[in-house]
Amino acid sequence: MVPIIENYAIVSGKVEKITPLDSPKNFVQIDLLFEQSINVENFPNLALADIGKSMPINIDTQLAKSIHVGSFIKMKVKKVSNILYYAVNME
Repeated sequence: MVPIIENYAIVSGKVEKITPLDSPKNFVQIDLLFEQSINVENFPNLALADIGKSMPINIDTQLAKSIHVGSFIKMKVKKVSNILYYAVNME
């Protein structure tokens, strides 16, 4: 069993791709080229290891309304697996 670590980071970068998702409902997935990752309080910042990579982030469709391919965005995220993040909110 893999231990679960509560983690958060504020990441910023360029949106490279947007994909609608069937599951989870009311989410889209964006591929974000991570350019920067900032610590959030005392939580581990697991996004530091992904700087320079394009990483998938599942984001609620309401939060994603203003996001377009090519947009530069900044958001608070939580890493949920080695290859996936979830957006907590937009910064």
